[in-house]
Amino acid sequence: MVVAEELNIRRAADRLEITQPAVTKQVARLEEQMGVSLFARARHRLAGLTSAGSEFLAEARHILDQVEDAILSVQLVAHGRSGRLRIGLTDDAATVALTSILAAFHYRSPNVLVELVELAGPEVLAALEANIVDLALASELRDANRFAIEELWRESWSVVLPEDHPLCHKDVVLPADLAGEALALVRSSAQKTFLARLRRFGKKSDWPRVAFRVADRRTAIMLARAGSAHRHSARFIGIGRGPARGDATVAPRPRLRRDRSDA
Repeated sequence: MVVAEELNIRRAADRLEITQPAVTKQVARLEEQMGVSLFARARHRLAGLTSAGSEFLAEARHILDQVEDAILSVQLVAHGRSGRLRIGLTDDAATVALTSILAAFHYRSPNVLVELVELAGPEVLAALEANIVDLALASELRDANRFAIEELWRESWSVVLPEDHPLCHKDVVLPADLAGEALALVRSSAQKTFLARLRRFGKKSDWPRVAFRVADRRTAIMLARAGSAHRHSARFIGIGRGPARGDATVAPRPRLRRDRSDA
């Protein structure tokens, strides 16, 4: 390309910082390999490019531009400024805290496409091992020793009470306070751990009883309200992850953790 731009062997040699005979040999070898003349010559001087030479110069410049673009793209991906990030998450990981983190990440890396992959609790580790996701957000993971684990934030459990329930007057509801109560439990990957903690207190006959398992906190609130409105029916307490307006807070605070594959 330098010889084509200069059309002068001496100036091309000066730019390339090699000798003139070396430049002449390289040009002759290239023309021999291609089987065409790239340069028009007059009295042993380069007079211009042949039609083949002009086409070859355009293609060479295009290839160099592509190589530069490829290098830049790889560098951006390596520095987390471009590419794709696949995040697996369980239903209880989709919280306000997560949306704030994703918004901040997008502001810092607007060229990174974030794909959110919804997973059930048992699917998290399998998705990481199969390289379906790059990282996962979940709570109370077990048998995750093969992965790096980092705690991003903690969430409280919330309790939704009927308006006339005696616990409404408490700022903090302890596990022991729920003894003998009927619960409407919002599904969570950490619910088994939460129930185990509740059942450490008192006799088995005093353990809180899970009457409903629901997918949405609004359903738990609806059941708690129904228990308040119908005084002659069973009364239920809604239990779920994260803050709920007007709720008292349950003391145990299971952690939400992010898993990254070591690969």
